[in-house]
Order: sequence, then C-alpha cells, then structure tokens
Amino acid sequence: MGSIEDLKLEEKNLLTKSLTKEYFDIYIWPGNPKDISDTTRLKLVIQTNHKRCKEFLENCGERPRVYRNTLIFLCPSESERISFDNFLKKKLAWHFIEKDKTLRITDE
Repeated sequence: MGSIEDLKLEEKNLLTKSLTKEYFDIYIWPGNPKDISDTTRLKLVIQTNHKRCKEFLENCGERPRVYRNTLIFLCPSESERISFDNFLKKKLAWHFIEKDKTLRITDE
C-alpha cells in the first residue's frame, strides 16, 4: 500500500481523467524527445523534472525540433510536489480502507 508505483499509477490516472485531448495532444511523462511529434498541433507535455524540458523543446529524436512553439510544458514545483504526493497517499489509503471488507467500521 502506498508504494511509489501505486502513487505514480494514481497520479497518471488522475491526469488522464482530468485532461481532454480536445485542444492539445497530451504527453504524460514522455521518456524521449522523439516520443513527442513535431507537428503544428499544440502539445501539452507533463514532466516531473523541469530540467529535461529544454531537451524536449530543442530536439525531436536526433534532429532539431521545427515546431517548438507548439509545446507547452507542465512541471510541478518541488514544494507543490510534496503536497500532491501527500494527497495521493491519503487518497490511496482511504481507497484501500474502503475496499477492505474485513474491517468493521461503523458510520460513526
């Protein structure tokens, strides 16, 4: 319960449910700059590490990125990251408690 993998999965689920692809192509935690298409369509790139954004902005694989102005990056600040991780831990804990049928919890 509450492992790093559980937190990452829950975070990805929340992001996927919250974002629509109506206006943007959405890339959640891409591993490589070539994973993001170099087209005229707007792209929202969600990264956990803001230091990698420049690499994604400048390159599309082995070649320079042509449509740089179509990329929008979303990266959490370190202080917000801690708060969000705590939120996810509590959410998962409540989910596991609710799912556990062996617990005898009253409405009170």
